Amino acid sequence: GYPRKLEFKDYMDRYQRGGIAERICDAFPRATWAGGASIEEDPDPETETKFEKAVFELFDRLDIWARFLRADILAGIGRYSVILIGVKEPRTGDNLLEPFAKEMPRLKSQEDILFLTPIPEDRATILEWEDDTTSPRCGLPKFYSLKIKDNIVRKTHWSRVLHVAPDLLEDEVFGRPRLRACWNYLDDLDKIIGGGAEAAWKRMDPGLQLDLDPELELTKEEEAALRDEVDEYQHGVRRIMKTRGVKMNVLSASAQGFGANADSIIQLIAATSGTPHRILTGSERGELASSQDRDNWGDRIAERRREFAVPLVGRFVDRCIEYGALPEPEWYEVVWP
Repeated sequence: GYPRKLEFKDYMDRYQRGGIAERICDAFPRATWAGGASIEEDPDPETETKFEKAVFELFDRLDIWARFLRADILAGIGRYSVILIGVKEPRTGDNLLEPFAKEMPRLKSQEDILFLTPIPEDRATILEWEDDTTSPRCGLPKFYSLKIKDNIVRKTHWSRVLHVAPDLLEDEVFGRPRLRACWNYLDDLDKIIGGGAEAAWKRMDPGLQLDLDPELELTKEEEAALRDEVDEYQHGVRRIMKTRGVKMNVLSASAQGFGANADSIIQLIAATSGTPHRILTGSERGELASSQDRDNWGDRIAERRREFAVPLVGRFVDRCIEYGALPEPEWYEVVWP
């Protein structure tokens, strides 16, 4: 009964209502971007270059680390997300409703970047691909259709968009949804917990057994009256029954504890998602985890920062340098705390 084809809506619905599904999607991004990083041109902490000053002002003004975090979470729910880079447009006679379809204009300073908006996959459709085999962007999106708000949809040039796609495998565009590999286990967990809750409820109210005296003879009217009293008692209309020649017995019922079964499924989910079990079910920073769990988790986060976060930040900074929002440095490095 597992679904064979999963859409973005399926992943988003489970993220919003699935409990542990939210934790799976949030754990890696929140640990990756916790505290942010610094972007340094000069390793001397006493020296602040023109580039470093402009970068700090830009990241602080637009709270960019939080934007990266949101885009990372959205990308993991689906296959990718995008960050729309809103900039100050030059005053021309062109149709101002379609500036997004043109390449990003030349900017004067970091203040010309007005906003950054993370947008999920279902609102960022790829309209056109770069098919020029001589272009370094061959096989990458050329235009997007971005649904910024319900009534705002814009065709958007790739230069105005930062494409965010973790866990790439087959190409540079579509990542792997974080819930896809463990989806069946999440279904199993819902069944175990839901079935256990139903069993517990039935155990609380197992029902009654009426033992009629075999020598008792009831008329049809008396049988109907007894049946009505039983129905009223069963449905909570009244909690008293008048009986004559009827012995009432409370049925016994037992429900097997389902904690061990649920924990086994959670361990499979933790292994599949790559998150230590006690970190997945513990607090945000893993205080409940063992020292070995914390060490393994720290290694995974350091690896993810190196392979995903640093290149993503670098692409954004390079884009800002290319279009003039940031001064060109001799060299820079993304340094994590």
